[in-house]
Amino acid sequence: MPYRKNIKNDRLHRWLAFLAADKEVLRLYHMREMAQIDYNSGIKKAKDEGKIEGKIEIARNLLKMNMPRDQIADK
Repeated sequence: MPYRKNIKNDRLHRWLAFLAADKEVLRLYHMREMAQIDYNSGIKKAKDEGKIEGKIEIARNLLKMNMPRDQIADK
């Protein structure tokens, strides 16, 4: 009987066992990976847009308070 490594406790052997999986499992893995990348990109874009919208709102409020435009631009 060939030696069988306990893959529960060995990350390298788990990875090697995964790579030996059938093509459908690998396809699903790649799809999941791409979905995670898309999700992370969407979250980053939303955060960046939120920061910009927040700065615009602050600038509008400062204009309403009659703060000089050059001081607002410096902030």
